[in-house]
Amino acid sequence: MPNSYQNGLAFIFAIEEINKNPQLLPNISLGYEFHNFLYSHWRMLESSLILLTGQNKIPNYSCGRESKSVAVLTGTSWATSAQIGALLELHKFPQLHPFLKNIQFENPAGYQVNLDDRRKLDVVYDILNFWNFPGLRLKVKLGTFNPHGPPGQKLSLSDDMIEWATGITETPHSVCCESCHPGFRKSPQEGKAACCFDCICCPENEVTNDTDMEQCVKCPDDQYATMQQNYCLQKSMTFLSHEDPMGKILARTTLSLNVLTAAVLGLFVKHKDPPTVKANNLALSYTLLFSLIFCFLCSLLFIGRPITATYTLQQTTFGVVFTVAVFHHLGQNYHCGTGL
Repeated sequence: MPNSYQNGLAFIFAIEEINKNPQLLPNISLGYEFHNFLYSHWRMLESSLILLTGQNKIPNYSCGRESKSVAVLTGTSWATSAQIGALLELHKFPQLHPFLKNIQFENPAGYQVNLDDRRKLDVVYDILNFWNFPGLRLKVKLGTFNPHGPPGQKLSLSDDMIEWATGITETPHSVCCESCHPGFRKSPQEGKAACCFDCICCPENEVTNDTDMEQCVKCPDDQYATMQQNYCLQKSMTFLSHEDPMGKILARTTLSLNVLTAAVLGLFVKHKDPPTVKANNLALSYTLLFSLIFCFLCSLLFIGRPITATYTLQQTTFGVVFTVAVFHHLGQNYHCGTGL
């Protein structure tokens, strides 16, 4: 016999027994109506409207109907119950399912009950201590572990009730996973206890300097992480110093070329009257010699500890001065070629 038919007979029998006993519901007689949905959505909605309107199919209350529905049982299917409930709610039928949406409540025994997002009961772990002494074998509850408890109150343990075996003075080491060493961070494992986690290596230039850290710390801009990613190191500044042999050679070469160029400029100034010098275009010659002097001096900006000012002037100054020198050198060659 199908289960639905058995449930229907039990339902009818219960109603008849209640109506026969005048002490249960005095002056009240219970009735019932059965509607077959036939696993069809339109048939289900049609039966719901008939239940609301009596024998008519117009969605309104029937004035000739004297009975009043006390409760509506929608069946064992959640999809069917949801669709019928949405229709009955429009006609102010009391709904039970809003009270079942609360995922945290206390049961009659006083225990906190938690449901997850799938409306499944979340477990609460009991911590037990097995006493296995000569002539005595007991299982004692010492506390509980509730993953959904308030922070700092997830573990409730009565230490004074713990009885260790004779000769053992240290607490046994019991963990789900090994500790995460420096350079790694903890990542909880989904669906497992809070003590179960994976150790994930820190991203580039981030470190952890302690065990079981949950977040990696990024190194400052002037520091970098070690290969083990367990601490940050100060970045070293490398530059060409005036005291280095290469720095001394570059500085002396620059000064020598400046002195040579200045000497040539002095000869042009001293002997500017001869026709040969005048024919060489003094303005272009002076500008070219000054540009060469500044080009040689620009190399001094690349020697010594760099600062913001020197770093900004290194490329800009040398580029401008060198461009002027090349431009006037080409102009000087064009002038000489035209004169010939």
